[in-house]
Amino acid sequence: MALKSSEINKYALYGPLSGIGIALPLSYLTAFQTEGLGWSAVLATTVLIAPRVIDFILGITCGTIMSKINMKWGRYRSWFVVLRWAVTASIVMQFLDTKALPLALQILFIALGYLILNSSMNFLLTAQYGIMFMMGGASMEDRQKLSIRANQFTVAGTILTSAALVPALQALTKSFYPENTNPNWYGSKAFMILAIVCAVCYYLGATCIISAAKDHDKPAPGGAGGPTTKIGDVIKSVVTNDQLLIYTLVTTLTSISLFAMMPIGIFYYMYVLKNMMLMPIAMTIVTLFGLLASIIGPQIGRKIGMKRSMVIGMVIAICGSLVTANFAGNDTPSGLRLVGMDVPVGWIIYLLVMLIGSLAAQMYAGFAMQFQVNAGEYGYYKTGKDNRTAAMGLGAVPMKIALIVGGALGGYALAGIGYQPGMGMPGGPEFPANFTVNFMRLIGYVPAAISLVALLLFGFGYKITDEKAKFYAEENMKKTMANMASQLQSEAKS
Repeated sequence: MALKSSEINKYALYGPLSGIGIALPLSYLTAFQTEGLGWSAVLATTVLIAPRVIDFILGITCGTIMSKINMKWGRYRSWFVVLRWAVTASIVMQFLDTKALPLALQILFIALGYLILNSSMNFLLTAQYGIMFMMGGASMEDRQKLSIRANQFTVAGTILTSAALVPALQALTKSFYPENTNPNWYGSKAFMILAIVCAVCYYLGATCIISAAKDHDKPAPGGAGGPTTKIGDVIKSVVTNDQLLIYTLVTTLTSISLFAMMPIGIFYYMYVLKNMMLMPIAMTIVTLFGLLASIIGPQIGRKIGMKRSMVIGMVIAICGSLVTANFAGNDTPSGLRLVGMDVPVGWIIYLLVMLIGSLAAQMYAGFAMQFQVNAGEYGYYKTGKDNRTAAMGLGAVPMKIALIVGGALGGYALAGIGYQPGMGMPGGPEFPANFTVNFMRLIGYVPAAISLVALLLFGFGYKITDEKAKFYAEENMKKTMANMASQLQSEAKS
């Protein structure tokens, strides 16, 4: 039976609302640690290494844990029912105004909040994939509807975060710190209030996906959480599945390039262009265009195929990074004024790069979950052993590795080019020599080099076509139905 539009929309609403919820931890935690609490870039990076390693371990084992647990609210849905509370609380924990407390307590709140949030997301990302699988069944059309609609809604949701977060931080900073004269600096109390609002949005998003899956995701029969797997099965599901291995490596590399630059991207506006208000303007333009791109892009992707669309998108992204490194740091006025501000040449170039990159990314972004699921289906078809839950559990692993490697790379590199909190403020540290040039090289050449390796690996190694993916899904559904029927007959006889 085809899915109802209301079910698809409820599933998709989790994307934008969860995106709003985790926007601060993903993009602004480093700025909160350094500019808000006054930490050095080295300290801000170092205190998260241990939580990230623990988080990585849970990322590997979450599929195994989930395959052994069968809660009463559904095999995958239950994880949202339980963990939405933990995620909501952890978002606020990371941005508590602890400036008056001893440094050890500041570190404790941020490290613990970070660990709870990201550890929970291991299970929730797998559960999100699982719910798509349960709701879509063997219908590739329904799976694509869920995946593409979720991506479109997520892009629409980023319009709000793009346009509102920086102005909200500015307004809150003015309210709590009226003596501050630097419009590019935000206080710890401002971050905390905004984190509370974002946390509430996450809770609402989790509630939506719980409602969407209610009639589709039931507890597994017989009291088991489905086929149980051990950690060896998780490793084997990758080692024996060449397509899953390649896709995992590719997404790991692309995630490293993203997470190395994301936490320090705010400093481009703060210290290179010296105008933070250009950040929400650029992000709003990009996300508005991205909404259109999320409609056009998947249509292009469908016509040229999932793999080819990803290859083309990655090539464009690499070219954009090279342009950014060489031209986007130009702060010369362009002669163009926008909302009363002089617009630098570099900002226009950076904006054009982001717009083109947005369309290129949307050609394959809507298929992200399908790449992961298709690789799991491929493994089940080839081996006859259903390790799809373990395989889907690996969806969070690339991000976890990226947070460890990319987070350390970005933070330590930022310190290496001479960054110190409060540079340029009255009484603050002076700017290091060649800071702008070195910063632009950092945010341009590093992601370009990493993405080039990912492109070569994906282009030559990933071989699942759209036609093969459909075939694997249909054959595996036949196996699953036969296994369920056999299990029910055995239980009836006993």
